[in-house]
Amino acid sequence: MELIDDIYMDMRILEPIPPFQFEGISDSIHQSNLKNYDQILKDYKLRESAIGIDTSRTVLVIHDSIKLPHKPNLKYLKNHFCSYQIKTDSLIQSSVYKIDLNKFKSAKFNFMSSASFPQNSEIWNIEHPFHIGAAISFTTITFDTNRKFGVLEGGIVYGRLNGHGFRIYIKKENNDWIIDFIEETWIS
Repeated sequence: MELIDDIYMDMRILEPIPPFQFEGISDSIHQSNLKNYDQILKDYKLRESAIGIDTSRTVLVIHDSIKLPHKPNLKYLKNHFCSYQIKTDSLIQSSVYKIDLNKFKSAKFNFMSSASFPQNSEIWNIEHPFHIGAAISFTTITFDTNRKFGVLEGGIVYGRLNGHGFRIYIKKENNDWIIDFIEETWIS
């Protein structure tokens, strides 16, 4: 759940960006833009309040079939954890598997398999009786030889052309896996 909390952002409550004063734009148009922005901001505040008291859980669509990464992540693993002098004499790639979504428990989210939805961007073209917050996918984990460090990739999509990818570096501390760092790899 820590990973979901670190990567998920509720797009419904992002504050609108104020209008810019562009060179060459007249003062009257700029004032009109500011007035329109005031209405957008009022609408946002109402929406934010309504979402704040909404007790229904957001649906996160999970691609539960974990796949191999597109590129070998060994070089990223070695570069990120270079100060630890990790052993990478043999690449350990976790096997391809299916996530058991029944193990995920959250007061904020309902997790649903992507197999229940249209594939690719078609998921966003259909009305649902619930709010889909995002569609999320992950690759397998690439471990060092001693399985103390790892790296995996993922992506989160909030709509047809709204998402980003990330590389997640993890390490073992006191027999628990923790997130060491998350870096952005792509944005749409």
